[in-house]
Amino acid sequence: MSTPPTKRLLIRLDDAGLNLDTNRGIEAAARTGPGRSVGIMACTPAFEDAARRLRNLPRLAIGVHLTLNSEWTNLRWGPVLPASDVPSLVDEEGFLPLNHQLYRNRPPVIAEVIAELRAQIAAVRAAGLKPCYADEHMVFASISPQLAQPIRELLSDEGLFYARDARLLTFKPEDRPAGSRMSAWCQALHAAAPGDYLLVTHPACAGEELAGLTLPGKPPGEAALSRIDEYTALSDPELAQGLTTADVRPITYRDLQQA
Repeated sequence: MSTPPTKRLLIRLDDAGLNLDTNRGIEAAARTGPGRSVGIMACTPAFEDAARRLRNLPRLAIGVHLTLNSEWTNLRWGPVLPASDVPSLVDEEGFLPLNHQLYRNRPPVIAEVIAELRAQIAAVRAAGLKPCYADEHMVFASISPQLAQPIRELLSDEGLFYARDARLLTFKPEDRPAGSRMSAWCQALHAAAPGDYLLVTHPACAGEELAGLTLPGKPPGEAALSRIDEYTALSDPELAQGLTTADVRPITYRDLQQA
């Protein structure tokens, strides 16, 4: 008897280490909800706090959220390596650029990119975490066709699954009013065809740090709304039941790595 086709969903919780409100939101959502793949940023201000929280959640699939930009106007960070070691990756103040698209005008030195990403992986491991995958913050490998293969070789050398190589359908249900995100996810999955789906989220708890985050050209607090909404949806106990009703099985990158 053949096995009936299934629907599987990988829920990714990105940006651990960004700030304390984000760390609190990811920790709480990962403890109670079906999202079990967490990407941590090694060069961000709250990295150590995030690592401490994630060390207490051994069932998670930890990923290195490889980072080459610093997008918030009022919360900047530099590379893990000294800026003098990777001059093509930093601006005049020693920060990673606001937008990695700026690298299109000044292409980064590939060797410096790989050195910095290797340092980020090492920092995550030195913090007591055991990552099984890596992905790119804001999909930076798209800035240059020369980047993807060296990154793939780096991750193979480090024994990490490259999230870019996962054969997952991007899951983007239609926009719904704030507060109904969990319902929108479940409805969309119920109607979805069999297959493996990816849902990328950025959950965070409400707080002063989150409220103050500002993107270039955007009003303060705008980014916080969707992150709080995602935290609420991921933490809702009805989400797991909704996935069961939609015949969806949650998976992690560890499942893909072991396949």
